Amino acid sequence: VYWALKALTEIEGPSRVRSYLAEMLRVTDNGYWRDPQKKHNLVQAAAEVEDDAICEALIPFIEDHHEDVRYVALDA
Repeated sequence: VYWALKALTEIEGPSRVRSYLAEMLRVTDNGYWRDPQKKHNLVQAAAEVEDDAICEALIPFIEDHHEDVRYVALDA
C-alpha cells in the first residue's frame, strides 16, 4: 500500500490520495478477514493523513474483528 500511495501522490497529488483512501475505507468491510494485513496497511496509511472524510471512514474500523486494526483506527 505504501508504494502505491506514494506513486499516486507523485502522479495525482495529495488531494487525490485523500479521496482515494476515503473511498477505499468506505468500501472495505470491518468484518473478519483471514489475512488482515492488507486492511491493517490501508487503515495505517489512512491514519497518517489528516482529513475529515478519512476520519469518518475510519470510525467503523474501531469495532474491527482484528485487534491490530482497531488500535490503528483508534489511534488515528
